[in-house]
Amino acid sequence: MWKIRTLVMLAAASAWLASPALRADSFDDAVNLYLKGFDQCAEAKSALGANDLAKARSAFAKYESTRQKAVALDKTILTSSQRGMDSNLKYCNRVGTDIEVATGMPTLDKALAACDLANADLKAGKLDTAKTNYQQFIGLRDEALALAPSLNNVFSARSEIRRCERLETKIAGFGKEQAALTMAVQSAMDDSETLQTACESALTQLNDAELNPQALQAGRQALTKAQAHQKIVAVDIAAVEKLKKGAAVPEQKALDSRVAKGTQCVGQLTAAVATKDRQLQTAQADLDRRGTQLKKANQTCSAITAIDSNRATQ
Repeated sequence: MWKIRTLVMLAAASAWLASPALRADSFDDAVNLYLKGFDQCAEAKSALGANDLAKARSAFAKYESTRQKAVALDKTILTSSQRGMDSNLKYCNRVGTDIEVATGMPTLDKALAACDLANADLKAGKLDTAKTNYQQFIGLRDEALALAPSLNNVFSARSEIRRCERLETKIAGFGKEQAALTMAVQSAMDDSETLQTACESALTQLNDAELNPQALQAGRQALTKAQAHQKIVAVDIAAVEKLKKGAAVPEQKALDSRVAKGTQCVGQLTAAVATKDRQLQTAQADLDRRGTQLKKANQTCSAITAIDSNRATQ
């Protein structure tokens, strides 16, 4: 008996499922319910066009709720083209995407603004500030995409995001360039200080030294070293100019001052060595002249002495 009842029930269920009339009623009921939701979708579209995002989101949420109820009655409405269901669904899907994009766009705009600040900072050589603003871009970008994944499908938004993401490579490259510039500036500062200090010390010693060949030789050696330092500084300055690429260098004024003073000192030391050389030559010539005079006097004296000696013996 139990088996007979089971078979009867299965047969009845199969007959119900096979009944076109019942399926038609189920489909029509689902479509009719969906169309009520479609009116809410149209209301959401209208509100979005009026820039009333809150109203648009509220109306579309009601549409989604009605759509789910309709699908529960007959899920075939999602794949059917009858009664315009395919076009209705596509239309409302676009409305949903537009609302999602409108929801995420303000946050994305903030992200892009942070990106523009980072780019401006980088051009101004403000690496740390550029990094901070870029990290703000990353955070806001992620927030925007979490709110609206569909932004990835909007060409203009995707292009702007990728443009800003490329800034990370520029920041990293600038960081390396900035490090190289910092090293070049420090090297120039150190070498120009060495030039100035060594040259000024040598100039003082030369000016205070007695006039003798040893002092002149020491001055010449100091001048050779100063000129070698001057060439090193010139290489440093060329490296700084190549690396800074228009960026501001905080030490520039101090560096220019040191280089100018070092260059001036080398000129003064060159002149001092030349002056000492002339003075020494003049002194040596005077000494030679006096030596010649003394020799002649000695010779004259010797001749007179010899004459006197001859007279005394006669």
